[in-house]
Amino acid sequence: MNVLRIFYLVLFFLINKSLSSKCTTTRTGNDVFTDCHGKGFRYVPRNVPNDTTCLDLSDNELSVISNFAFSRLKYVSSLKLSSAQISVIESKAFSGLVKLTSLDLRNNTLDIHSLLENVFNSLPFLRILDLSQNNFQQYPEKVLENLSDLERLSINGINDQTFGNGFRSLSKLTYLNFHPCSITRMDNNTFDVFKNIQLKELILNCKIRYVEPGALNPFQSIERLDISRNFNVRISYLLQLLNGLMDRNVTSIDFSNNFRTIPAADVLLASQFAMIGAVCVKEVDLTRNQIISIQSGGINLMKHKNCLEKLILKENSIWGDRSLAIEMVKLVNLRWLDISNQATIHVKTNAYKNKTCLRRLDMTDTNYFSDRLTFVFQLPHNLQYIDASYLGVKVLV
Repeated sequence: MNVLRIFYLVLFFLINKSLSSKCTTTRTGNDVFTDCHGKGFRYVPRNVPNDTTCLDLSDNELSVISNFAFSRLKYVSSLKLSSAQISVIESKAFSGLVKLTSLDLRNNTLDIHSLLENVFNSLPFLRILDLSQNNFQQYPEKVLENLSDLERLSINGINDQTFGNGFRSLSKLTYLNFHPCSITRMDNNTFDVFKNIQLKELILNCKIRYVEPGALNPFQSIERLDISRNFNVRISYLLQLLNGLMDRNVTSIDFSNNFRTIPAADVLLASQFAMIGAVCVKEVDLTRNQIISIQSGGINLMKHKNCLEKLILKENSIWGDRSLAIEMVKLVNLRWLDISNQATIHVKTNAYKNKTCLRRLDMTDTNYFSDRLTFVFQLPHNLQYIDASYLGVKVLV
């Protein structure tokens, strides 16, 4: 039996060594990139150059990352292990990677039992960790507790799971992305553990159905907020989340591609649209939210209207209230406006009684209704770019 076992070990070693010859190494200055992705490896290859600084082992069949698998690679700063069918990582698997700053483990089959409490203890300089698209049903709190220097984290967003001390320990975290995200509720206390963390960027592409106005209050330092692609909730409802960021300075807010229920429509009341100005935000994206109308008066109600520099309203079905366009001039620092690709609406008219088809009218069409379609209003003084292409109505005759 011992002889047979030795034979198989030698065979696996020879196969792995043969496969490792498929890796390619590129040297540029002090950077040594070894590309082993998609080569069918079942083990970490042994003859990766010792001076490698970036190692890509993604798209392989590693299954288990054994103890000391990278022990010779002390110069590696970036390690990619995504889509490598990994289900187990032994406690000392990353021993020797003393300069590792970025670790990509996304799209494997990891769960909380795959990661032992001390698995990342040998990575003192780890700053970027991607655990997204795995099989977590609970957050790996014990693992996270040991990553106090982590700056960027991507991880599954799990419904009905609270954020515990593991997240509270991430005192230097600036970027947090939940992917995929099944979170359906955002209560006023959901994110309390982040209160003393200087998070700059938050991405919540989830399945949100219920929110409370103060849910985002703990994010005192947020600069970029992405709450897009929550297909089951209206943007008119989501906008109340900005209560939690009131009077904060924010670079950009992405509220695009929410509420994809078809057929459906959403109307923004003046008080709801005004919530954009409750925050001193530079850029707001409201693309493709099934908005059919924005009530006039919202811009007048904005507290921080002078902060807004870029507004995107494209791919909705907005038509009607001319006074909103007149109010636009009060956005004195607006530099970029995109209202393009508004879906057409049907307007009944008695004109063209001898016409029997629908006609798409462009706002520049002066052959028909010239006196009715001409509408002059003043644009914001600092506006540098405007896209109003593909605007029109369908006239039902």
